[in-house]
Amino acid sequence: MKIKNNLGVILLLFNITLSSNTNEINEYNVEIIIFKYLNSKSNELFDSELLIPDEEIIRFYDPDLYINKSALYNFPKTNTFFPNLFKNIKPKYISSEENNSTKEIINPNPKNWFRETNNLNILNKIKGQIIKNKNLEFIESKSWIQGIDDYESSRFIYDENKLKNYGFYIKLYKRRFMHVEIKAFMGVNNEDTKMVPVENHIKELEKKIYSNYKNINNYDLNINYPKNIENIMITNDNDSSEFIVDTDLNIYIDEEKRIFNEEVYLFDHPNFGIILSLTQN
Repeated sequence: MKIKNNLGVILLLFNITLSSNTNEINEYNVEIIIFKYLNSKSNELFDSELLIPDEEIIRFYDPDLYINKSALYNFPKTNTFFPNLFKNIKPKYISSEENNSTKEIINPNPKNWFRETNNLNILNKIKGQIIKNKNLEFIESKSWIQGIDDYESSRFIYDENKLKNYGFYIKLYKRRFMHVEIKAFMGVNNEDTKMVPVENHIKELEKKIYSNYKNINNYDLNINYPKNIENIMITNDNDSSEFIVDTDLNIYIDEEKRIFNEEVYLFDHPNFGIILSLTQN
């Protein structure tokens, strides 16, 4: 009886630990590879169509970058742009104990989330093997950093490439364990999707993270912006011309799976596949 009671206490404490951890938003580096199977001999008839998520969707964060025109030309020649910009900043003294708290707040950093890159770390070797394999066709690789929150606060991230004829919805979330839900397809998606600004989602997550910290030491920021604000856009305006093609999304993957840190997962269809990996930062 004593053993059973002790076991019950251990399990109770374990469950409490799990439930408390679900309130944390941990930061992960996500990597995916999309590829096609060549010479597929499947006789399967694909009659059903992918159900598009009927909820709010985000896309990768691709902010436009600007530089202040007045700042370039109107500062005295003896001063440079950045010393003028930050000359009024007065950092507060942070003790060693407060500094440890600040480090916890800095990581994770939602301002770096959902920014798409093509850099692979975990999956780079697999990418090379796919490219060399005569039975496979490499399509695309992507990576990004994001926090993984509970199901209710998480969003599908959507991406598509109509020229390469594919698209995907990926939602990473946690309940008791981490999960991923993938809806990927070959073809062109002409369905309406409930897009919401990714900036809004990032702000919601940032607010949720920082609300767990009562004593946050901020810097006393008083940035010396020039009065005449006129910005010059320094990023390229990509031509994202839309075109409509009648395509039934009947070649698709629609799968939900429990996942773990530093593991690699394959989601496949007779015609194509997606490889996914995530690593906690």
